[in-house]
Amino acid sequence: MQLENRYDYVVTLKSERRTIALDYISHLLMLLVVAVTLYHLIQLFILRQNVAASFGSDVAGPPIDQPKLIVILTFIALLGLWVYGARKKRFRYGFWLAALMWFVVFEQVLPGGILYLIAGLLEQPMRQATEIGFSKDGIRINTFPSKAYHWKELSNVVIKDGILTLDFRNNKILQREIEPPADSETELEFNGFCRQFLQPAGN
Repeated sequence: MQLENRYDYVVTLKSERRTIALDYISHLLMLLVVAVTLYHLIQLFILRQNVAASFGSDVAGPPIDQPKLIVILTFIALLGLWVYGARKKRFRYGFWLAALMWFVVFEQVLPGGILYLIAGLLEQPMRQATEIGFSKDGIRINTFPSKAYHWKELSNVVIKDGILTLDFRNNKILQREIEPPADSETELEFNGFCRQFLQPAGN
């Protein structure tokens, strides 16, 4: 969710660490479902060979029947969506296909199906750049879920040398690099705006 225009200032935080962590988790999830799908496909062919060996080659049916074809096509699609996700930083399509695979082919809802369904739903909100909106009514951060603070909860808010610092009265400090870095004039304007609403210590 992008912050609305009702804010006097909107500051975007640099999100390189979070992006790297999400990429790592996404690749791990895709590797898991591809490996499980490949294992399932191998098991299908092994089962057919065992049936053929026990009851005769004609009993097992054709080498590629419908269940195997579905798994093969899904496996190829998962590989394609994995490559697409790595290039575009959008893994949710692969996650949704993985959830469908778990529901339909593996016939299981938990844990895989629900895990990949949730991952597909949450990926886009979690990849969204973190923005902090500042207005006379307070401060809102567009995290998932979003967070809102009143000015009375903060003792200081300042941008200096491209670093945003939120100093809370409960001794909590949020200090992050912003992008793009603000010029000195914008920093002065922003800091002056915030000072209007910050209350002196003890109030």
